[in-house]
Amino acid sequence: MDVRTRWNLAALPFGWLISSIFSRRLDQLNLPLRPSDVADGIESRIIVVRDKLGARLGAAWLRTLCATGRTIYSGWYDTVTMPGRLVPASVSSSHYRMAA
Repeated sequence: MDVRTRWNLAALPFGWLISSIFSRRLDQLNLPLRPSDVADGIESRIIVVRDKLGARLGAAWLRTLCATGRTIYSGWYDTVTMPGRLVPASVSSSHYRMAA
């Protein structure tokens, strides 16, 4: 995948501010501010996390800059059973029901 970054000049100071204040401390939201930041690409990995018995606990999605290894995005995904239900609800089917 070919990735390029280009900021609107009015938004660039805010991107720089977020990056300098929060990103390095959180090790997330390392926004690519220059085209060279993504020249080597972005790696996207999904890691399934299991307990000691092999049961799936959830999945982590990590996006990192290949040049620096800094994290752009990390997320945790899991299913839950809503109160009053016996099985986990399907997000995609409820989305389509609401849209209809």
